[in-house]
Amino acid sequence: MKIFEAFEKAVVKLRRKRVSKAIFKHFGGVVVGGNFKGLKLTFKTNTSSGVLGLKVLGLYEKEIIDYICSQKKFNTLINLGAGDGYYPLGLLKANQISKAICFEVSEKGRNSILENSILNDASKRIEVFGKATGQTVSEVIGKEKKGRTLLICDIEGGEFEYFKEKEFFNIKNCMWIIELHDRVLGFNKKVREDLLARIPENLTVSIVKSKPVDWSNQEILEDLSDNDRALALSEGRKIIGEWLIISDNEK
Repeated sequence: MKIFEAFEKAVVKLRRKRVSKAIFKHFGGVVVGGNFKGLKLTFKTNTSSGVLGLKVLGLYEKEIIDYICSQKKFNTLINLGAGDGYYPLGLLKANQISKAICFEVSEKGRNSILENSILNDASKRIEVFGKATGQTVSEVIGKEKKGRTLLICDIEGGEFEYFKEKEFFNIKNCMWIIELHDRVLGFNKKVREDLLARIPENLTVSIVKSKPVDWSNQEILEDLSDNDRALALSEGRKIIGEWLIISDNEK
């Protein structure tokens, strides 16, 4: 039974990627909806090809992107785990940030970010580095003294170790958006509790969860079967996505 279930999951995953790639190809890698509309992406992605369709439709992690774009403009984005540059380049395209500083451990990812930045004429407003340490990020923030800073973190469970020092949250004029992976990775509940306990009381803390996607204005999805449409709208998560948002109440 376990072998059969594994086979079923593999087939579903392959079909999801096929549908996603077809949507991406249909629009030529150009985002056609949402706050990142007009953003151009190469097919050489460092992230799962299963979300390429959602990205060009402007539906990928929409609840978080909409939240960021509802805030007062940030001067600098610091992106830990920048993937293929979707967030930094999208926020530059949306004029929600003035510059982006990306940390990405994968060489393939760094190359993808640079290629996408050239494609969007944004290479002069983006910097790309390898693995981030607390010291390197603090140094970067120290140099960025103008305006507000947005820090987005998606490092697949490493967030609980990375944000271990309470002092890290003492940065002024900064908003943190941290994707939480403890539940999907099966971590002990205390890991999340300890992280929340390290956040200063003067900051506002909330958790945003994935929501059902409204695809009603996407004609391409109307032509799909119900099953393929469900796969196209899936981000492939094992459990619901969660993001920790920490802010200084300045909107």
